[in-house]
Amino acid sequence: MKALILSVIFMVANLGTTADMHEFHLSKSTINYDTESQSIQITMHLFIDDLEDALAAREVPKLYIGTEKEDSTANSFIGQYIADQFTLQVGKKALEQYFLGKELSEDLAAIWCYIEISDIDMNDDLQFQNDILMEIFDDQKNVMEFRIDKKRHKDFLLKKSDSKASVDLR
Repeated sequence: MKALILSVIFMVANLGTTADMHEFHLSKSTINYDTESQSIQITMHLFIDDLEDALAAREVPKLYIGTEKEDSTANSFIGQYIADQFTLQVGKKALEQYFLGKELSEDLAAIWCYIEISDIDMNDDLQFQNDILMEIFDDQKNVMEFRIDKKRHKDFLLKKSDSKASVDLR
C-alpha cells in the first residue's frame, strides 16, 4: 500500500508546469495531530481546474482562483466546499473546521489549503471522510497522510467506493 501511495505522490510531484488538463484526478492531504496543543492542522493540495469544476457544479460563479481576477468570495466558497466534502469526528462528535486560507502551488496549477481544528480530546478513534472532488470525477483518488506531532503515523488512499478511514489514537 505504501508503495502505491508513494508512486501516486511521485506522479503528482512530476506534473507539468501549466494548468493544462491532467489525465488523472488526485488530491493529497496531510492531517497532523499536535498532542501539546490538542489541535489538528490539515494541508490539502487541490488542482484549481478541478476545484472550479466542483464549485461550478454547485452553481458558484467562476472565481478565477489564483489569478489577479480572483473573486473576493473565493476563500469563503472554498472553505465551505471543503467543510462539506471533508469531515472529521472523534467518536460520535463532529469536529468543526476553521479554514485558514490558501496559497498557490509553485506550478500555479494547484492551491494548498490550510485548515485547523482546535481543542480536541483524542479519547476515541478519529474518523474522517474525504469526498473531495468525488462528486464530479468517478476516478478521483485522495491520498492522505496522517501524522502525530509531525511524525508519519499512517497513510490512506481513498476513492469513491471507499472514502472513509479512521485512526486509533488511544
